[in-house]
Amino acid sequence: MFPSALEGVRNQRTGKKSIKQSLNVVNKLNRELFRIISHIQEFLKERVKLLKGIKIIRLKFK
Repeated sequence: MFPSALEGVRNQRTGKKSIKQSLNVVNKLNRELFRIISHIQEFLKERVKLLKGIKIIRLKFK
C-alpha cells in the first residue's frame, strides 16, 4: 500500500472513533436535557396545582 492509502485507512479508523465519541456526547446531552425538562415539568405541575388551589380558596371566601 502507498503511504496515502495508509493515511486514508488511518483517517477512516479515527473518523469512526470520533463519530462514536461525538454520538456519545450527543447522547449524554440528550439525557441531560431530558432530565432538566423533566424537572421543569414537575415544577410546573406543582405550580399549577398550587395556583388552582389558591383560586379555589379565593372563590370559596368571596
